[in-house]
Amino acid sequence: MRKYIVIIILLINAVKVSHAQVQVTAQVDPTDILIGGRAHFSIVVNVPKGETVSFPMYKNNEEMIPGLEVLSVKRDTMINGNRMKVREIYTLTGWDEKKYLIPVQKVLVGGNIHYTHRFVLNVRAIPIDVKRNVAKAPDDIFQLPFAWGEWIPILFLSLLAFSFLGISLYLYNQLRNKNKIWSSVHFKKPLTPYEKVLHDIGSIRANIDSYRDQKVYYSELTDILKKYISWRFGVNGLEMTSTEIIGILKSRCEEDSLGDLIDLLYTIDLVKFAKFSTGENDKLLFLDSITHFVHKTQITEPNVDKKQEHTKIDSPRSLVKLSIAVLISISVALLIYVVAESYILLNL
Repeated sequence: MRKYIVIIILLINAVKVSHAQVQVTAQVDPTDILIGGRAHFSIVVNVPKGETVSFPMYKNNEEMIPGLEVLSVKRDTMINGNRMKVREIYTLTGWDEKKYLIPVQKVLVGGNIHYTHRFVLNVRAIPIDVKRNVAKAPDDIFQLPFAWGEWIPILFLSLLAFSFLGISLYLYNQLRNKNKIWSSVHFKKPLTPYEKVLHDIGSIRANIDSYRDQKVYYSELTDILKKYISWRFGVNGLEMTSTEIIGILKSRCEEDSLGDLIDLLYTIDLVKFAKFSTGENDKLLFLDSITHFVHKTQITEPNVDKKQEHTKIDSPRSLVKLSIAVLISISVALLIYVVAESYILLNL
């Protein structure tokens, strides 16, 4: 008999120790709120570390009791050594003026049920001073003062849009009238060395009477010939003597293409260095000899594609048409923006 009494006493003590290790407390803060205000109902459980704790489950916007709504639920945990503190915070609000009795809440700790106390939450209506809050006549419509700062950007964009339109109109008129504004951007086909030497020979032939000094005349002829020989035979003719040039010509040209060219080179050296003088007929003869040599040694060049050349000439007109389209598009977009902003400002 004494043995059973001891066992019962030990069980009672074990239960007391177990309850002593688990502490469940609760509080409401604040206990007095206005309609629609918020109060926090907190349940704090202090248990050994690792113990399982289950709190009452409420969803957001669910009523705990009729008229008392749970807005949100938040939990936090703090561990201190072998102890653990778990807190569940319920944010509450009430929509009626009354005192709400928060019922006892059940908390499950390690398979044992623990209960909180009841709490009272007082919800009051918003006080209204009926004596001071007298209905007043409605205010007149407030007119905003005119501010130049709001209109300056709109005026600037309007001016910019009309400027673009003016430029577009000018370019369109130039394009329609085919004025010579396009000549500045036309691509000019460069002369080939063959065409260049014939052009230079033609210039000398046209002004042959103006050459009073034969040395100047033959020096210019020599320069023209040496430049052509440099291009045609791939040598540095400007740095070569007449004897070296004659050697190259004899080795690379047919005899009928040279004509009197060799005699011309010797004569030029005599005129330049020995003060030798020739007649007017000799001047034309030597000029014809160079022309004959150029024609005989001409290299046939591929024809320029006419379609490609035409495209080069027309490309500036296409560019101007594109510029007109872009300027008009920008102007229209700016004017639409200006009209929209003006409408908004006028209706404020």
